[in-house]
Amino acid sequence: FALVGPAYNDNKAVISLEREALRRIQSVPGVEAAAIVSTLPCSGSFDRREFHIQEKHIPDPQVPMVDGYFVSPDYFRAMGIPLRRGRLFTEDDTVDGGAHVAIISETTAKQMWPGQDAIGRHIQLGGRDDKGPWATVIGIVGDVRQYGLDSPPTPEAYELYTHEPFTRPCLIIRTGLGVKSLTPAIDQEIRSLDKNIPTWNAFMMQDIV
Repeated sequence: FALVGPAYNDNKAVISLEREALRRIQSVPGVEAAAIVSTLPCSGSFDRREFHIQEKHIPDPQVPMVDGYFVSPDYFRAMGIPLRRGRLFTEDDTVDGGAHVAIISETTAKQMWPGQDAIGRHIQLGGRDDKGPWATVIGIVGDVRQYGLDSPPTPEAYELYTHEPFTRPCLIIRTGLGVKSLTPAIDQEIRSLDKNIPTWNAFMMQDIV
């Protein structure tokens, strides 16, 4: 879905609506988990970002790149991505003034900290800003094949949607029901918050992988 109009020029308004939409959708019968993500795996889109490590100053041409994702806390459960070490995001992490935290994939941990522990390290996605906030790595999750099941896993990093709000989220639903039976109820919950929010292209993940 997409949040359009001047009301959503304010990041707090974006976060508030998305948080409430997820809360309502989670209560729809048949929904096991609901989450949003900035870039959907295997969808043909991607978000490559520089990966900076606080204790390592790497020259610009050599800065490693990762696939970056901004997600809500239940994203890993909704997608079935397993936790390998540490912990996942919680709702407490999303509150104003909460700690800036990040999760990385197994491939990222192995490539960036070979033979070392990545938990507790501090990173930034995008351009390095030593005066800006650094995200603390709190968890390591299984790899996702962003570019298709026949492609090797790439390094991946995740931050919370509240740290970099976006207005065109991909909504992820874990359910045992079919698309046609669940979509009307989901659309109704979203439009109960704003009747002008467009929704489109509902599909099962197995249809694109």
